[in-house]
Amino acid sequence: MSRVFALIVAAPLIIFAGALPPPPQQVQARESTSDILDRLADQAKELPAAPEVADPTFRKAVYPVRVTGDGGVETGGTAVAVRKDALHTAAHFSERISRPRWEVFCSGSWRPAFSSPVTGKDLTVLTVSGVTLDTVPVRVPVYGERITVYGLKTKSFAQGMYLGDREPALGLGLVGLDADAKTVDQGDSGGGIFGDDGALLGTISGYLIHSRPVTTMTPIVSDADAKAIAARIPPPARVTCSGGTCYRY
Repeated sequence: MSRVFALIVAAPLIIFAGALPPPPQQVQARESTSDILDRLADQAKELPAAPEVADPTFRKAVYPVRVTGDGGVETGGTAVAVRKDALHTAAHFSERISRPRWEVFCSGSWRPAFSSPVTGKDLTVLTVSGVTLDTVPVRVPVYGERITVYGLKTKSFAQGMYLGDREPALGLGLVGLDADAKTVDQGDSGGGIFGDDGALLGTISGYLIHSRPVTTMTPIVSDADAKAIAARIPPPARVTCSGGTCYRY
């Protein structure tokens, strides 16, 4: 009698177990590749949209600059306007050039510029008469802040971090570029180191020979000085005119 009772009870248990849903891993195994892709696509639609990257406002204030010397020797690079008639650029462009004549390309043509180098630093201020340049604000950089490096050779908008000024008296600032950033090249010198707020933080001077991802720069030391430096420049001592064009040096 006990054997019959056991068989009757066991039978419904077997049937009930067969009606249970398969384990989760079996359901996942049966999901096709197309079903998975469709599910992921639906999930992606629910994510917030990535913010659009705006064209940097500082780009409009970046201008080509060149220096011509006796014998037709010419070099050049980049400059950034900090005033309607004044720009910051690298002073080393005119090294080893006899009687350098500076020019800035603006308003559709090369315009003569007067160069006033900052003593002891790879920085000069160019003033151009009769133009209205697009400008950017300037400020002192802060250690560790994110920056953008922009010159007219690479035009790469390379990202990095401001590492500080190694020798403030000489303006030997350093920027560590991100691992995937394009490094600066000849022709980027004189370009700008910009903060996320679009302000000019310093002027590109080059890169470390043994560590090319480290960009060298001349940092802005004082907001007030950077804005007023061109105003303190003494009038040019000499003017040379040739073919109807006058160069001050």
